[in-house]
Amino acid sequence: MSVIQVVIIGGTLFILYKFPLITIGVEQLGTWSLVLATTSVTKIADFGISASIVKFVAKYIARGENENVSNIIQTAIFSVAIFVGFFLLIGYPIVKGILSLVISYESFLIALSILPYAFLALWSMVVTSIFQAGLDGCQRIDLRSFLLMGGAIIHLILCFIFAPRYGLIGVA
Repeated sequence: MSVIQVVIIGGTLFILYKFPLITIGVEQLGTWSLVLATTSVTKIADFGISASIVKFVAKYIARGENENVSNIIQTAIFSVAIFVGFFLLIGYPIVKGILSLVISYESFLIALSILPYAFLALWSMVVTSIFQAGLDGCQRIDLRSFLLMGGAIIHLILCFIFAPRYGLIGVA
């Protein structure tokens, strides 16, 4: 499943970068890439919680302590959601300031329009990584792969629908 996942997601990413390049142009695609790169630094706020979930979920499943599995996942979700949400709120003006230093004024205005979407996407990605880690701990990497492949394909389809109509915001 991992090999199929890499092939599917790699193919969709190739198309995903090619299509916006044609649709919205090099400058806006570069702005989008810069915003995503800048905001993804805040993924550090996860502190590896999602990775540690795998070990504990597997341990409690092996012991037959399913309630502990549920408690671990719920606690991690709430902790990460609140903690990363807090970091994103604090990080918004910082990222905004960094972007103002590295891109032109016209691109900065465009970057500001997609920055909330990038932060929301990052927050949801960090929260869903807890669920993905739970699946890994249950030894259901196949389900995790299907979810990731499906998400990449849906993102690609939505990009085809919204990018021509809304430009960069449609991509975001």
